[in-house]
Amino acid sequence: MADSSLEPELKDKLRNSETKSTALVPLNYQTPQFVSDNAKIVANFRINIVLKVIFLQLK
Repeated sequence: MADSSLEPELKDKLRNSETKSTALVPLNYQTPQFVSDNAKIVANFRINIVLKVIFLQLK
């Protein structure tokens, strides 16, 4: 640790907190193995609607 002016007690707390993960997605996250066809169709329709709106705004 570069901050030598910190108290040893505070340094230990900082070192311990650096090892903890604060990521929003857990490290052991796995994508779902099964996505139904209906969910894929709905997602496809939604992205098509969004793309159409974007292209209409660009005109």
